[in-house]
Amino acid sequence: NSYFEKQTIKSFSPRKTPGSGRGFNLTEGSESYLLSLYNTGLYLPPGLHSEKYGSLRYGTAVYGHTPELISYLESYLGRRVFDSCTQTYFNTWAYRHPLPGDMRDVFEKVSGKDLGWFFQDLIETNRPVDYGLVRVSRKSPEGQTKVTVRNRSGVNGPLQLALMDGDKAISTLWTDGFSGKKEFTLEGRGSGVRLDPYGTAPEMRRSNDYSRSKGI
Repeated sequence: NSYFEKQTIKSFSPRKTPGSGRGFNLTEGSESYLLSLYNTGLYLPPGLHSEKYGSLRYGTAVYGHTPELISYLESYLGRRVFDSCTQTYFNTWAYRHPLPGDMRDVFEKVSGKDLGWFFQDLIETNRPVDYGLVRVSRKSPEGQTKVTVRNRSGVNGPLQLALMDGDKAISTLWTDGFSGKKEFTLEGRGSGVRLDPYGTAPEMRRSNDYSRSKGI
């Protein structure tokens, strides 16, 4: 319910532009508090029993953070697939009592994807997504941009890359999560590349999410 409430609020707000995301899309106060929990090692994931939280952390982790994680999942799956997942889940479990794993079963069956990074890593652990750009270079004469990205955490969440022209995204690419380093080729040339351009991923360190292109 908190997710759909926030989606309604966002529908009346201006669309975010690439690079405007400060992480999670939370309100400034909630985001600052969540950042402080991460930095001090006091962050608790939203999948715990309610007795594990104090009143403030319960509100932030469960009602504040969980809708943003679901928004990340929706961005990756796409609205059509995500809506199909939620509608199938509702129709399957209406007036019944699902267990925590039942939602994952429905979403994976409908989407055809392994969503362990979401239901296990992000919901059950306190590890954030943390990808960082290693190198961005133009490739001539093919007119392509080569991008090397490193996963700096143990969460192999999906990643969106954007080829930028100033503040404008020329093109975007979603990729499934990976560990270690991986190289991508983006068609076209821009002034730089940005990871998670709309701030939907639960990244806490965004200083390495943008790099200017180098080369001819």
